Amino acid sequence: MKRSIIIALIFIAILPPIINFFLLQPSIFPYVGEAKDWLGFWGSYLSAAAAAIMIIYTAYSLRLNEKTLIEMKREWEEDRKARLEFTIVPNDMSFMIRIKNIGKLPAYNIQMKFNKEFIESLIDETIKDTYSKLMKKNFTLGAGESKYFYLSPIYSHHVDSYTIGKKYYSSSQVNKWLDGFRHKLIVIDAHYNDKEYVHYETTLDDYLLSSLVVKDDITQQLMALVKGTVRNNDQYYPVQKSLDTIARYIEKK
Repeated sequence: MKRSIIIALIFIAILPPIINFFLLQPSIFPYVGEAKDWLGFWGSYLSAAAAAIMIIYTAYSLRLNEKTLIEMKREWEEDRKARLEFTIVPNDMSFMIRIKNIGKLPAYNIQMKFNKEFIESLIDETIKDTYSKLMKKNFTLGAGESKYFYLSPIYSHHVDSYTIGKKYYSSSQVNKWLDGFRHKLIVIDAHYNDKEYVHYETTLDDYLLSSLVVKDDITQQLMALVKGTVRNNDQYYPVQKSLDTIARYIEKK
């Protein structure tokens, strides 16, 4: 576009001498008016042409500005929109699935779907029924708000029994069930705000440091960092081993 404008301006600049040259030549065809009339015509014509070029250039610039504004608006909306985050957390001797809106705007009309294997693997029919009904309900989460959904009791060797619904489960029953369930795949598909969608897959085992402790957010990030940066290398001793080696060497001396 800029190249075309430059060519047009050069053409306009050299056109008057060219016109003057041809006006001074004998006319091959008859024409109306005198040479000075044609000079006035060409002056008006060139002014109109220059004005047209400026209008085209202004329209082009406005179009570019419009695209820039649209992109800025899209980025602004993307930065502020609602975002759902899922995780498993411990709460009052229980494992809970937490859904949190980490965005800056509310998440409304949230509808969650869970995989069939996950629901069928839950320890009690009451919990299975709760998740089945949850898939038929919509709810809203404000910015920064969270909701918690009961998953199961935690591992424990200090509690004799648990009451879930109308049934009693011994700690050994719960621990045995958790040993099998911790590797089951949990799949969550969530639709919200009429057009947003998030897919999440995890297992309970992804969040366990041991049979009793659930990783918090900071611990998970640190462990991911360690996995990405630490490598086994037999050529290097741990600090304590190195110090012991030095101490033994000094004693021999």
